[in-house]
Amino acid sequence: MGKSRPRRKRKHGSIIIQEERPLVTKSIEVLVTVLLWLYLLSILTLVVTITCDLDFEWKRILLVIFQIQAEDVQNIIYKIGMFSVIFFIIQFVWVQYNYRMFGSLKRRRFPKDVQPQDLAQYFSLTEKEIQYFQKNNIIKLKDTIV
Repeated sequence: MGKSRPRRKRKHGSIIIQEERPLVTKSIEVLVTVLLWLYLLSILTLVVTITCDLDFEWKRILLVIFQIQAEDVQNIIYKIGMFSVIFFIIQFVWVQYNYRMFGSLKRRRFPKDVQPQDLAQYFSLTEKEIQYFQKNNIIKLKDTIV
């Protein structure tokens, strides 16, 4: 095959808008991001220590901060686990049902192959011209045919 044709160059450099933000806005973004990451890590630490039944000082501090008991977190983890198992079983049964009921059906019909007569009619050309275009790799047109 030949080389690809050159593409038009864009008038603008980038689609992404890059604008300098004020220092106050950047500071607020960084502060909120750091606080939320610390919150996420504290929740994750609490869940891991309670799930694995580890005894850390952080565990007691986080339980006091969030005003919950270790049993509450264990119950939540248990309920999430049970929900996940039930959901998996329902999905598995549904997939098996669909496969057995509808798996053998061939519903997708592919379009017919395009014949040179169809191309000639669509582009208002003769069949010989269509065959000529199909045989040659490089075609130079004086007029646009579409």
